Amino acid sequence: MPTNPAAFEPRIFLTRPIRLTLFLILLGLMQGARAERLEPPLELLFNPLNVLVSGKVDEINPQGRIVFARQDVLSAKTRPPDLIDVRVPTQTLADVKVGETYLLAYSSYVRDPRKPEALIGSPRGPMLIVSEGLEPALFRDTAEVRKLLKLGSSEHGRESRNSLDLLITALKSDDPQLQNLAAAQITMEPELLQRIKPTDLPAIKALVANDHAHPAARAILLVAANRHPEKLGREWPVEMARSIIAITPVDLNLTKSLDLGQLVLSAFDILATQSSDLPLASVTRWIGSANPGIAERALLIVRKQAPDQERAAIQQTLDDSALTPLTRQFLQDHLRRLNLTDDKVRTTATDSQKH
Repeated sequence: MPTNPAAFEPRIFLTRPIRLTLFLILLGLMQGARAERLEPPLELLFNPLNVLVSGKVDEINPQGRIVFARQDVLSAKTRPPDLIDVRVPTQTLADVKVGETYLLAYSSYVRDPRKPEALIGSPRGPMLIVSEGLEPALFRDTAEVRKLLKLGSSEHGRESRNSLDLLITALKSDDPQLQNLAAAQITMEPELLQRIKPTDLPAIKALVANDHAHPAARAILLVAANRHPEKLGREWPVEMARSIIAITPVDLNLTKSLDLGQLVLSAFDILATQSSDLPLASVTRWIGSANPGIAERALLIVRKQAPDQERAAIQQTLDDSALTPLTRQFLQDHLRRLNLTDDKVRTTATDSQKH
């Protein structure tokens, strides 16, 4: 039985809200000198604990399962069954059609609750891999994806300039899943980052600026560019972050804002380190975000630039009847904390005057 949970960790089946919360934490871990290494997506696809196949959709179960009729086996320790029944994120169900062929990667293991350092067979059956760049590990079966997977099946191939050329081309694809795979592979594989040339930068910048591209791909490239200015360029990540904050629609429907949410979070975190002020109008519009984390970051910038306007901005947002309950609760709590702080300041000032 496998006993390598560290390598398995990125394949844990996370819900989208949890992934959104952990997104920047995971990126931070990737950069930490002492942090455990996360597997880039191509490496993860060919991990011996996983199975990578092509298959035709035979059945779609609305409870979050898809049955694939197996075709080609690209990577597996043992031959997979003819019919593969896998658990998938529920939002994936709307993206597949019966009779169409896909490339998919899945795992049949979960952490052993009695022995945390080991893995056991999943009692609920195989699950589609979900990780950075694989959201989930399900792709249209195209020549472009096949070519990338063929080169990515070996360590030498994954780290080669030929691989980077294919990935840069994939950034220009109209397939969001392929865009996301390419963005994550480029930024998570150190050898590829070192191979980037100035001629590669236009494609990277274009994807980050593309409103129709996969938001997670845009986010991971934006953060990587800000952290590796020597390879990915200076100034433009900050300019792009400003643009994202200013023009990205503020969607009050939490179920629709998750992907854009992680992009906006990335942009706010980049801008929080800048000394120059931002147009307040582009910041305060996010106080009503369905994601309280975004609302908090907006308020921090308001407090930094115009502390006398923070309370009014909160109250104006609370007056909006369309505000989600989660954000309303957060803003009410935030306002109470402001009041407590003001009371302490007044008490301190009064005590000082008495003495």
